[in-house]
Amino acid sequence: MARLSPIKPYITTLKKAWKATLRKAGVPYFPLYELRHTFATRLSAGGVADHFVTQMLRQGDAGVFKRYSQAKLNMMREALDRLDRRANEHSESSGTAKPI
Repeated sequence: MARLSPIKPYITTLKKAWKATLRKAGVPYFPLYELRHTFATRLSAGGVADHFVTQMLRQGDAGVFKRYSQAKLNMMREALDRLDRRANEHSESSGTAKPI
């Protein structure tokens, strides 16, 4: 019979408790770790310096932080796309020529 590592029961218990909490709150299941990602992404998107976000996450390796920085870049691109669409809609409705 295979023995579980000492940490395995704690992970299982935490996962069960997390699932039960979400179920009681009426929230669809998502991994607890996603809260960390959301926290880092929102800090980064809010203009907090990457160095400080890395410290707040207690992340020693800045390379791992690239995931959150990439999310920030994607949000910035999306914001610029929205701005561009609005500008094009405005220029079309006012009859002005589009810039090339």
